[in-house]
Amino acid sequence: MDLSLHVLTANDLEMVRKWRNSPEVSKYMYTDNTISAAQQIAWFERIRKDSSKKYWLIRYGERPIGLVNIAHIDTLNLSCN
Repeated sequence: MDLSLHVLTANDLEMVRKWRNSPEVSKYMYTDNTISAAQQIAWFERIRKDSSKKYWLIRYGERPIGLVNIAHIDTLNLSCN
């Protein structure tokens, strides 16, 4: 299996927004409201500035298949969620 992680970039945002807005994904999210392009960009700007969170795009070969993150990064205690 050829899985890899790639740091989420601005170029990935529209694809991730489409995933997030799809009924198959949104039903598992905290909220199921439709995300606009402007909201997606604002979210990305917030997470880029937040050192307690990191996001990666998951690829199977060259095909993007998902998104993963870690949160509550604590560099002092070397922990995260």
